[in-house]
Amino acid sequence: MRILIVDNHILFREGLASLLVSQPDFEVVGEAGSVTEAIEKALDLKPDLVLFDIALPDGSGLDMLNTIYLKDPQVKFILLTMQESDDLLFAAIRAGATGYLLKTTPITKILAALRAVERGEAAISRAMTSRILDEFKQLDPTQATNPNSLSTLTTREIEVLGHLGMGASNLEIAKSLVITENTVKVHIHNILNKLNLRNRREAGRFARRHGLGNSFTGRYPTDL
Repeated sequence: MRILIVDNHILFREGLASLLVSQPDFEVVGEAGSVTEAIEKALDLKPDLVLFDIALPDGSGLDMLNTIYLKDPQVKFILLTMQESDDLLFAAIRAGATGYLLKTTPITKILAALRAVERGEAAISRAMTSRILDEFKQLDPTQATNPNSLSTLTTREIEVLGHLGMGASNLEIAKSLVITENTVKVHIHNILNKLNLRNRREAGRFARRHGLGNSFTGRYPTDL
């Protein structure tokens, strides 16, 4: 996997790069210390993944993400930061980040997260995933983004829809909500009918478009 590292601390960048290149399946194609430099290198070097921090000298890492993603939507992004913030977590997810990791994460788990992303899974710690699910559980359908459609769903259906937005399987949804897989299937059937959607993939896209899910297209990682 071809990786671009974006961080304004050169020692951190170099240290992380040296660890990544020691792995046979990773190639660090470049490093950048600013939004401008990151955009230029991403468009030139065509990385598979951009590993970035939020605070950069000339702007936000999310601004960088938005610009690169518009030009190359195949690139994946993982936010690697010291900031453990719910607001930042949700902002990164809404912007399209593939994962959210803290810099205090052990390197073995960072490597596992990168490989999870390569497999199409989500790179997010269990603690941060719990915060996302807690947010879903607090959603009131009458206060949803699109009252003409989301208001037709029950609270439980919104919870299930949020999980679909994160790419969860029926089994994962069942375990998280402590219900049976058959019950999950019933909820999904009702969601599709109420929202006039054809399948769970469309439901996942709908969830992300309305802020109920993120851009993860795989499964929750089990070892982060």
